[in-house]
Amino acid sequence: MAIDVPPPSAHGVSGSDSPVISGDQGALPSKAGGSRLEALFGDISLAVEEGRLQAALRLADCACRAAPKNPTCLLLYARLLIRLGAVSEAAERLQGRGEPEAIIARGEALCAQGLFDTAATSCEMLLRRFAVDSVEGLPAFAVLLCRSSSAAKFPGWVGVDTRLRLVGQVRPGSPVRVACGGSVLFPTVCRVDQDGFGSFMIDLPTGVSGRLTARTGDCKLLGSDFSWPPEFGLSGWVMAENKVLLGEVYLDWAPALPVKLAIGRRGGEHIQWFVVPSAGDSRGSPFSVSLQELESDTSPVEVSALLPDGTYSPLTGSPVRIQPLSPTPVGARPKRSIRTQPRQEPRSKEMIDIVVPVYAGFGIVRGACSLGA
Repeated sequence: MAIDVPPPSAHGVSGSDSPVISGDQGALPSKAGGSRLEALFGDISLAVEEGRLQAALRLADCACRAAPKNPTCLLLYARLLIRLGAVSEAAERLQGRGEPEAIIARGEALCAQGLFDTAATSCEMLLRRFAVDSVEGLPAFAVLLCRSSSAAKFPGWVGVDTRLRLVGQVRPGSPVRVACGGSVLFPTVCRVDQDGFGSFMIDLPTGVSGRLTARTGDCKLLGSDFSWPPEFGLSGWVMAENKVLLGEVYLDWAPALPVKLAIGRRGGEHIQWFVVPSAGDSRGSPFSVSLQELESDTSPVEVSALLPDGTYSPLTGSPVRIQPLSPTPVGARPKRSIRTQPRQEPRSKEMIDIVVPVYAGFGIVRGACSLGA
């Protein structure tokens, strides 16, 4: 099992990263970036490359202490524990974690202990909830369960990819039967891979819905028996601020899949805007769209997300009301009171004496004054 330490080109942890911590998982800038965590990741990477796994584990422990809420640090530490054979401790460390990559890592640790049924429960949850190609390492985890002698009740696995195709793998010579909503399909199994399993892929007919089951003979495939079409788990919101739409959007079914937004006024043309998932452990990818390209009126703006099945789902806050940008006082203008001044009588002309203090040249000034007189 390889251990890939996050490279310096990315940031955060995405929901679709590999169980090993791939380049999109929690990657941080290079050591020259400055923070202690960045330096630790660089040192861990070097230790793993040189085969010093115990030293890498100690450094990963330091990273967990420096950032106890960072899921990347925890996952890296657990991966190193598994590599060193401490599978029981790794499973305990990852218990209760909800990130797909953490669930896969814990499942592999359970398999190493012979707890295949518990691991299979976790794998089935992932196959039913997420798009297979949005959780890197999920197919390998499913094959691991199907290949294990203690888990021979699973002749293969089945799931759905981000293009809404039914995909899976079975042992060679195992015909697959798919049933959903009165339709029965028999996908062709081909391409036996290095694990000794054949792959299949098939598009379901348009309009089919209901419980989907996939089996070979009398045995259901791992991940079988789920609702079709899938629950995409879209969440998001939008608001307007100074002729700019601000919001967040998240697709739980495929966290790494860019979300396409349709933005426009009711009955008018709509523009398309792609929101690329933000790296990190946030539950939403932010977006900001200027409204200058739309018609300059005050009618509400609709903002909807295009789901993988082609349907549109409005975000919370849509339609957005656009207020005209006219100058508006922040408060009532204060009234100034003018105080009346008492009438003053004109002053009579008075003689004003000007006193000039002289500190030197007294004789000269006196003489000048005498001439003037």
